[in-house]
Amino acid sequence: MIYLLDLRATSPGGSLAAQVKVLFNNAQILDPAPFLNAIHGRDVLFATHGFNVTEANGEVNLDDLAPLLTLGPGALLVGVLWPGDADWGALSGAVYPFVGKTSMDAGTMLANYINANCRQAKSVSFASHSLGARVMLQTVRCLDRRARRLILLAGAIDDDCLTGEYAGAAANVDRISVLASMEDKILGRFFPAGNFLSGIITRGHPYWHAAIGHNGPAQPIPGKLDPRAMIPDDWMFNHGSYLPDGPVALPPGCAIPSLLPAPGQPVPCGQTAETAPWKRAWTAAMLSDRFR
Repeated sequence: MIYLLDLRATSPGGSLAAQVKVLFNNAQILDPAPFLNAIHGRDVLFATHGFNVTEANGEVNLDDLAPLLTLGPGALLVGVLWPGDADWGALSGAVYPFVGKTSMDAGTMLANYINANCRQAKSVSFASHSLGARVMLQTVRCLDRRARRLILLAGAIDDDCLTGEYAGAAANVDRISVLASMEDKILGRFFPAGNFLSGIITRGHPYWHAAIGHNGPAQPIPGKLDPRAMIPDDWMFNHGSYLPDGPVALPPGCAIPSLLPAPGQPVPCGQTAETAPWKRAWTAAMLSDRFR
């Protein structure tokens, strides 16, 4: 189990709490002293989930990610739960790119908490999945200290965010990494304004933007950005391939592949399913590598 910072007012639903709650073993800690002692002098990685994830599912994503990580000595993973889910039914996939206020407010709330309570951490880093990218970019922009690392997995935010809307966040972090997949059907289908508006705004129009988690970062690329971004197409990484939805166990004879091999290599373990265990293990290995 890991420490979790819970920004939610309720388990399902879309509102922020009045204040951050500290959870351990998925139960609230009324005295934050154990958490503050745990981060003292540590390199802390704050990681969060994406859009349309309940509190319970977010806990599973982050709890089951933790044992897959090898962050190194002196490092500590802290999960972040934010209210990215809303009761929009069939519309949820279509409207999520435009739901910015809750994610931005969550990022500001998290930054304020870190500024007030986490000064004893040796360093702070951030990782996110999907729309959680906006939460963490907003957090980094509002920090009163520099972030060490920022890692965006399948980021559901404009591909030029690092040089545009969140250039201030990019300026406040030492190193940035992006993982993207052209096989991400959610980001490819729902994110671009051209798709949402049925072609009224199309590729090449100045208002059209792909997601950074689909096409990778747009040019110009900031010098502090890790150039290794695109997952090989034949790996079939979809939007749900990154974070675990339960304990991960690799089948016999299946090894975690090397970090971003050249295209054309055999698909690891012969498994292309969106939820193949090796994909979650590989994501954790890549996250660990980029954190270090």
